[in-house]
Amino acid sequence: MAASSLITSAHPHQDFSGIARLGLKASTLASLYQAALAPRLPPGTLSTLVEDIDRLSVAVPGARQVRQEAKVATATQAEALRVGYARVKAVRSAVRKTHASKEVKQAYGVGQTVRPLLVRDVKSVLQQILDRAAAHPGEAASLGILQKDLEAIAVAHQAISEADKAQDHKQVTAPLSTQERNRVANRILGAVARIAGAGGLEFAADADLLAAFTGLKPPSRKKKSAAKKAPAEAIDAADQAPDTLTEPMKLAS
Repeated sequence: MAASSLITSAHPHQDFSGIARLGLKASTLASLYQAALAPRLPPGTLSTLVEDIDRLSVAVPGARQVRQEAKVATATQAEALRVGYARVKAVRSAVRKTHASKEVKQAYGVGQTVRPLLVRDVKSVLQQILDRAAAHPGEAASLGILQKDLEAIAVAHQAISEADKAQDHKQVTAPLSTQERNRVANRILGAVARIAGAGGLEFAADADLLAAFTGLKPPSRKKKSAAKKAPAEAIDAADQAPDTLTEPMKLAS
């Protein structure tokens, strides 16, 4: 199995800026002693390491940006659903207060279960209202539903559709960007380990150089103290309740 195939997208559990600094230190040593170390390293180790250090500087802010965009897309979808559901409620309330027949009320979604955070439910009833009004414009007018109401409903339906597509795209893209960042960081750590090992073999009899190469290792992760954890444990249960408007639900069509 090739060494490159062992690189994973798992989080390296190290600070990314620290990984970049460690990579720079290793690349400097490998460059200074390239002639001696080259036979002990896989081809392209140094050049790939240098490229990956540059990639990491782009990948880290890139992953953060995509994650933020995913959150914004989710919030946008939630707002579109809120507006759409408000339109549904307004129409059903108005129709319910008329003397319309049961069949007409059902045609406008009265009595129909609509989950306000479910994309399919809200879109379905909005479209149902539009279709009924288009087929029976006189009926819609008699119920107090004007053209401007239908236009607003159409806009709400379109907004949900567009927000849904954007949210899907961002949710798919965000993990990929994070995984790419992790793969780059893990490649750097892998290259640093190989350089450290090669330097240890080559300069085993040179105490100063040996120390320089054996020192190529990431710092130990600091554990959070109990004092720092205490505030988190004291958070009231109400504060931990999920905000239902931030994570709209969908069902496969």
